[in-house]
Amino acid sequence: MGTTEWLARKWLLKHVGGDHEAYTRKHFAWSGQVGYYYGQNIKLNDPLGFHVIAGPPFNVVRKHNREFRILMLGGSAVEGFDTGPELNLPSELNRLLQQFNPDLEFHTLNGGVSGHLSFTENVQHWSFRNYDFDLVLVYTGYNDMYYFFMDPDYYARSEEYCHRRFSVLNQVSEHLAEKSLVFAWLRHKRVAARLLYEMVSQRRTTGWEALDASSITLFKENLSEQVRQIIERSQARSIPIIYLMQPYLTDLQRSRLLTHFEMEKKSVYLKDKNAQWEAVVDSVMPAMVETVSGLCQQQGVPFIYFKDVISKYTDMFYDDVHLHGTGMSLAALELAKIVQQKVLKRSIEGWPIYGRTSAL
Repeated sequence: MGTTEWLARKWLLKHVGGDHEAYTRKHFAWSGQVGYYYGQNIKLNDPLGFHVIAGPPFNVVRKHNREFRILMLGGSAVEGFDTGPELNLPSELNRLLQQFNPDLEFHTLNGGVSGHLSFTENVQHWSFRNYDFDLVLVYTGYNDMYYFFMDPDYYARSEEYCHRRFSVLNQVSEHLAEKSLVFAWLRHKRVAARLLYEMVSQRRTTGWEALDASSITLFKENLSEQVRQIIERSQARSIPIIYLMQPYLTDLQRSRLLTHFEMEKKSVYLKDKNAQWEAVVDSVMPAMVETVSGLCQQQGVPFIYFKDVISKYTDMFYDDVHLHGTGMSLAALELAKIVQQKVLKRSIEGWPIYGRTSAL
């Protein structure tokens, strides 16, 4: 180790007050071994997502064998749209599991970022590869379908970002950054500046993707590949993984009448895109659910579609896709019961019962 490297490590250790956990987290952040949030996910109260919502720092290494660590990935529905830091899916899930399992210590890392697609969920999952998780939850679907057909420019940029992060050049760069703190810092400055520029400076053009058989096939192939990579990466480390999907108002209206409140929320959210989006949902939604559920079945992974339970209740949506506080609590309860039974292998006796999700 050269003098420059030694001085850099000494400076960083002093900068974090001699805390080796903080040193490791900072080095991971610089080397690119954690997801990039910046200011996008303000509800994390930490630009790199190291804190559980309204909770303590998420350590790189578990503190004891009673700690149960969960990574939850997704878009704004996971991040917590209009629910605040105390009432969103990860925090509610963590609270329920802790309430009914006081002998364990739960830590649920909120890896949701508004606008994330399967491409960026894949990158997030890969970026947290050096953290020791007991369970991975992926709440996916809506953004892929919406942006592929309604905003293809944003979709293409997400795909490009994913390919760049998994490129050979970036793999080599990250390997060097793992070995050298100086290289990691330089790499972080470069990557951070580029990603921040992409987020705040670029303007995209909106348009429509043709709704035909070939475009639907391409959409399914892209989604399948990202889901497959996440599943195989988790299975290679023997980490249980569950895929989750939920309906939204445009989807629900195909099976039941929407209330006046729901129609108003839907129309305000989509504005002049209503007709176009309804056509996409009618044509693509069943194929998307079938694609992900089929891949999960093939890989032996649980797939949960919350349509059965959510459709039993009305006026639970903040807009077309985001559940408000009551709806989020209901989804969290259903998810917590599944984790309790299927992953922890424990009883749900005494838990509130609102309904049942589709069979796993």
